[in-house]
Amino acid sequence: MHIWRLMKADKQLGQAQNIRSLLPHCHSLIVHCPSLDGKICLMISGNVIQCHLIYIYCLTKQLNTDPHDISLYHGHTYFPPNTEYKAYIQALPSQSPKKSAPCDHFTAINAQDHKKFKNMDITGIVTINCSHILIKSTVDLQLGEKFANTDYALAHAICNTKPHPEEILFIDHDFAHKSDHHHSYDISCGFSKNVIKCFQKNFPNEVEFVRNMKWLIPLLYVQNHQDNCTYLYSSAYQENTRNFQGESAEQPWIELNQLAPQTQQMNNSHHQDTIIDHHSHWNWAKTTNMAATLS
Repeated sequence: MHIWRLMKADKQLGQAQNIRSLLPHCHSLIVHCPSLDGKICLMISGNVIQCHLIYIYCLTKQLNTDPHDISLYHGHTYFPPNTEYKAYIQALPSQSPKKSAPCDHFTAINAQDHKKFKNMDITGIVTINCSHILIKSTVDLQLGEKFANTDYALAHAICNTKPHPEEILFIDHDFAHKSDHHHSYDISCGFSKNVIKCFQKNFPNEVEFVRNMKWLIPLLYVQNHQDNCTYLYSSAYQENTRNFQGESAEQPWIELNQLAPQTQQMNNSHHQDTIIDHHSHWNWAKTTNMAATLS
């Protein structure tokens, strides 16, 4: 099954036909957003113009499994390399230092009951999307939502669309530096505080891209934050965000929640491969219908 999935993706996404000779930025096995991935919009450190983050319960139970049963994508698709990601998670401190929460909404998230994750190997996934809700990257969660997982998801999204050396001639450098980069997340008030420091430590090659980001909170979620979060992170008070509401990032939830009961009984490799297939189908469906909805 792993071999068949890899061969199918390699053929359908043009890698078997050497699509990189025509579209150099298509160097991974993901379905790219056609409205953002042109030569003009390619960024020096990535091309995610606007990012959204969604948190979905795709649980996986602790199972006895063959350690040699691994995904063959090796990080060339939405999920990062499993070995590197596990090493990154294991290197994190067991407990985050106690800090004052920036607002009550952040405190409520930290107060969630972790008992519901008992006997679960994977407790959810974090997904980074572009502004047209095409999925860019995904990472697994362990024991709830942590900023460290989100850091890795964002870094992998940048790497998935990061131009390789042979692409540099195609990039409008002046445009890339002046373009606005927005990241919409329901707890941006907490996430943005230390993201530069974390990227300097763990993802130094992507720091410049993250440093230029503007941080947003979706319009529905920001109503549950403190008043100052509204003025600092609401798109209504940010330049060049066209009153962006940010709630469309939840659209994939409908399909992924139906997929969750199946992935719950799978080992990690089949769990990832199944979600990868779903992501590619979702992105392709969005691509084929995009012309009818773009104005």
